[in-house]
Amino acid sequence: MHKGFTLLELLVVLVIIGMAASFAGPQLWTLYAKAQEREVIQNFASSLQALRLDVLHSGHGLEIAAVSESSINENTQLPALPDGWLLQKSTPLRLLSTGATNGGSFEFRSPSGKQWQLVLQPFDGHIEIHRL
Repeated sequence: MHKGFTLLELLVVLVIIGMAASFAGPQLWTLYAKAQEREVIQNFASSLQALRLDVLHSGHGLEIAAVSESSINENTQLPALPDGWLLQKSTPLRLLSTGATNGGSFEFRSPSGKQWQLVLQPFDGHIEIHRL
């Protein structure tokens, strides 16, 4: 008696693996794209926190005017976003020399059309990220 697998058994296993991959592949790509978008927003949030710390250390407050339907790269006070991202709207943001903020929000649209919101809490400047 020979030990091992028959060709038919190997083909059945390969078909099962192929079917599982065809179901999982698109889901994995969606998760990857969502993670990339979240990374862009988190980088923007980190840049805002760094700007807040710069204002604290410089001792001079900063006010960022509200923006609506404009490319973020046009406002030099805000961190740049990659091509295809759009800052849809924001509220005026005041960064005080004490490190406090008035709070505010930014709404973005990614190249894939997904919408994201970044909310700065008043006083401490804690940032929350939401996908709309």
